[in-house]
Amino acid sequence: MSHEYLGFDKTLSEDDYGFILDKDGNLKGIWLPKGSEEDEIPEAIVQLIVDHWGIDPNDESLYGYIHQEKFMDENTDKNVAIKEIAKLARDAELAIDFDFQNAGMNRDEIYNTMAKNVFEQLDNLPEEQRAVVAMASMSKLLVENFCLGYTLKQELDKHANE
Repeated sequence: MSHEYLGFDKTLSEDDYGFILDKDGNLKGIWLPKGSEEDEIPEAIVQLIVDHWGIDPNDESLYGYIHQEKFMDENTDKNVAIKEIAKLARDAELAIDFDFQNAGMNRDEIYNTMAKNVFEQLDNLPEEQRAVVAMASMSKLLVENFCLGYTLKQELDKHANE
């Protein structure tokens, strides 16, 4: 069967949306009408994407994930788990006041990236080892955080006494 290439610009009206899929039907991106980049995606389109791919394209915490290689694979639950891990971590208060925006960082992107890394590291372990490895990793991070805080306090005290 032969298909003529037309492209989005020749086939879509100025208020149409389009889905960009890989050869396996995984969502890679969403083509938006020009000028609507800051608008919410209409609910009918959101519902279609949620029903088929399990993702809300209006959820800003997922921005950037759609365009990553293999965003949706055969296990949609993985992406939902990553989203929930990032949300739980974001909802917990940071022990320090850190201005992500002033530091030139996207808070949601950092949480999502870290959650994805944690998920993938634990997902590669046998299930019976995951809890112990997670607890050991948390303990190590807490000790590192304690040491960093202590070192910073020592430096601040030293400079205050000068």
